[in-house]
Amino acid sequence: MKCNGKIYLGLLNLLACLLLSACQPEGPKESAQSVAIKSFVGALRDAKSMEYVSKIYRKNLTSLGEARRYRGETLIRDGKIQFEPLKYSEYQENSARTEIEDREEIDKVLNTVGPADFMYLPLKVYSPEEGVQYRSSYTPYREGKEPERVWKKAKQESDEKNKEKNKERDKMAPEVGRHELILKLYEKYAEEFSRTEDGNYVYLDYQGDITEDKDQAGEMQSTLLNSSIFTKYKDEITGVNLEMHLVLRKETSEKKEILVPNEARIELKTQVELKDGLKTSNEDYFEFIYRDINKVDEIKAPSDLDISKIKDQ
Repeated sequence: MKCNGKIYLGLLNLLACLLLSACQPEGPKESAQSVAIKSFVGALRDAKSMEYVSKIYRKNLTSLGEARRYRGETLIRDGKIQFEPLKYSEYQENSARTEIEDREEIDKVLNTVGPADFMYLPLKVYSPEEGVQYRSSYTPYREGKEPERVWKKAKQESDEKNKEKNKERDKMAPEVGRHELILKLYEKYAEEFSRTEDGNYVYLDYQGDITEDKDQAGEMQSTLLNSSIFTKYKDEITGVNLEMHLVLRKETSEKKEILVPNEARIELKTQVELKDGLKTSNEDYFEFIYRDINKVDEIKAPSDLDISKIKDQ
């Protein structure tokens, strides 16, 4: 009887444990958009190589009463890169800073979708290792002589006084949208993205007022361009609006569907109001297209580059 009692008690204990386990509340279920953000961020964070297109441009409108001034600038990069060790080859198109004061011209550029700046002829860039860069541009046009490409080695600043300044100003390596400050911004708002999809792609969209998070917005912006708006005018910022659009391509690997980063677009709109009535509306646009992540096996020097014959800029 004692033996049967022990067995009976043992069964009761086992049943109680099973019931308790079954009643334990499940942890919060991860949303579909959060899972997709994890795939996007993880793939970029772990990327060893890729092909890319990067487009960075800004539209800045300053007004005082009826007077207005528009400034704009654009940088487009198209190339391939290996991250460790660093090596890349790309084309660049730059604009000089556009400055407009004519009212009709300002309205025209503000209503233009995309950059409205005049772009120069493409610049070829090649970097065989970190801190070393070769650049080729066209010689000035002269009557009777066609412009031709000339390669030069990018000048390295050795002056200790300007070392840190140039380190920040001349970010040689292309930032393709995988800096930790950018990826953490995606992660921070992961649950607030909307998610849609079709047969080939998943689309993630976020839009919101992040004025309370302007420090993080400014840190993200500084990874992509030089601007004093979040430092010099930090206390005068009255509004920061952030839009993010991420696209992942559906692929099949080992009979399993995986999501691969395809495109990222970030729009950061900042409003500043100074005490003297001066107002600034600043719009920063960052666009990235990704191809062949981890499939770039070799980056060769351009065929017209002979390193032994080039000079420093």
